[in-house]
Amino acid sequence: MAMFFNPLVFPTLLLGASLYAAGYRIAGGDLSPSLRRRLLAGSLILCLPGLSFLLYYLHLVREPAWYVEFRSWPFVESASALWGFLFGLVARDRPFAGKWLKLRLSMLLVFVPFAKPVLLPLGRAPFNDAWEEGVCLQSTMATCGPCSLATVMTALGVPEKERDVARAAFSALTGTENWYLIRHARRRGLRAEVGDRAVLADISPPAILGVRLPGGAGHFITYLADERGRRVFGDPLSGRLLLTDEQFSKTYDFTGWAIAFARQ
Repeated sequence: MAMFFNPLVFPTLLLGASLYAAGYRIAGGDLSPSLRRRLLAGSLILCLPGLSFLLYYLHLVREPAWYVEFRSWPFVESASALWGFLFGLVARDRPFAGKWLKLRLSMLLVFVPFAKPVLLPLGRAPFNDAWEEGVCLQSTMATCGPCSLATVMTALGVPEKERDVARAAFSALTGTENWYLIRHARRRGLRAEVGDRAVLADISPPAILGVRLPGGAGHFITYLADERGRRVFGDPLSGRLLLTDEQFSKTYDFTGWAIAFARQ
């Protein structure tokens, strides 16, 4: 079974548990009410990244470009460990639950940014490594993102395969989170610029575009070049396409979300 989970889950859970123990021990000391309030306020602020992870996975917020950039930073998902300290500080309080239930709840929140590929793995994905005219074709319904990045990277002279990108970007049955695609591209030496209100005419290829298919399903495609008054696109579902802007608008609903790539 293909389970491309983020290995940071293990040290992050361990750090979260350690911070819980530290918060629990500190709360058991002789703290003045004002110091306790300051500690709680500081802990709440430090938990804002973890709260943003939770809100994103509950689909309560749309991810703007700055948030995608933030999530693409290496190791940023480990900030969820800070939930442990906050719950440790309140573990001795009685308003809700006991200390062990609070520990389990804090570990659940720590686990949130790592959950998708663990709970919803790709399964027995074949990964055929199929290409058509320089476009990587997706082997599963969930790997349009890895295929799009493989297409762009290969076009820029950094060859990649669908499976390798899917593993590096922690693809799950529900798809691939775009910040992990960006992180992988940068790790391989590419520059990546995110836009969430892009206009097609202003995007410099090669780029990955977020589109909606007929029926409303989200999808990633690539914008590869301009050729004879048309634009060259790579669709992981169908291969290379040469379309006018009018044809593109009839085929796809462009969301305005784009990542433009270039060599360093």
